[in-house]
Amino acid sequence: MGIHPTVLSLFTGYGGLEMGLDRALGGTRTVCMVEREAFAISNLVAQMEAGALAPAPIWTDVSTFDGRKWRDRISVLVGGPPCQPFSTAGKRRHTDDERWIWADVARIVADVRPGVVFFENVPGLRRRGLGVMLRDLAALG
Repeated sequence: MGIHPTVLSLFTGYGGLEMGLDRALGGTRTVCMVEREAFAISNLVAQMEAGALAPAPIWTDVSTFDGRKWRDRISVLVGGPPCQPFSTAGKRRHTDDERWIWADVARIVADVRPGVVFFENVPGLRRRGLGVMLRDLAALG
């Protein structure tokens, strides 16, 4: 039996990215989650209690999450940063939207230094935010 990749999840929601990653890689272990929405957190806790998810701490504020303690412990950092700034259904304020929190995400990537990062978002991200994200990720190596 091999060692499963460890996952740190940002903006976990109901855990869909984590489930997909687990299936794609033939097994993973999500060791920490960052999620602020109470309904999503209660769902994650219920899944843990039912044995559908492995127990893991859930941090509720990405802006105060300290990724340094997870350095050298995470194989994959996964997440779906808030999409409202880039949604065609919204105000389309892009990187000028107060919900654009890429600086916190980039800080966590720099602190954790995972082997792989995997983020998902809406197609509108390609217009302005994606270039910023790719530039920052390239600078982080």
